[in-house]
Amino acid sequence: MKCFKKSFSRFSLQLLSFFLIVFISVVAQAADVQFSWTPNSEANLAGYKIYYGTASRNYSTSEDVGNPAPVDGKITATLTGFNAGGTYYFAATAYDTDGFESDYSTEVVWTAPASDPPPDVNTAPVASNAQITTNEDTEVSGNLGAVDSDGDSLTYSI
Repeated sequence: MKCFKKSFSRFSLQLLSFFLIVFISVVAQAADVQFSWTPNSEANLAGYKIYYGTASRNYSTSEDVGNPAPVDGKITATLTGFNAGGTYYFAATAYDTDGFESDYSTEVVWTAPASDPPPDVNTAPVASNAQITTNEDTEVSGNLGAVDSDGDSLTYSI
């Protein structure tokens, strides 16, 4: 087992390439994060875990992402459901078939994108208090105006 532990010191260097790609989820108020790293080469590698929390080196949660097949020479894993605007700290480990686990990788810090503001509501314009009067059979012309909530003006001519 000591051989495995020593070989995992190489793993720490390999995980220096551990990096973060962010995808905003369609779910309101949540964000997803995708990680990618160079796979470990030990024959008895069983899988990887990603640890995270809201304070540096204080990981309150871990996700066992197993040992997925590499794609284009990289392992990827996606974690979901992070609060919009929240800052999170992540580190990965590898573990072997005997349950031994490597040291943490280099820490990655990420802030989930803030939620999108609600869409603008197009409110109806409010007419100004104006009056146009005329006597019977007398031509008259004038303008009535209105303004909506974001300042767009509306003019009606008669």
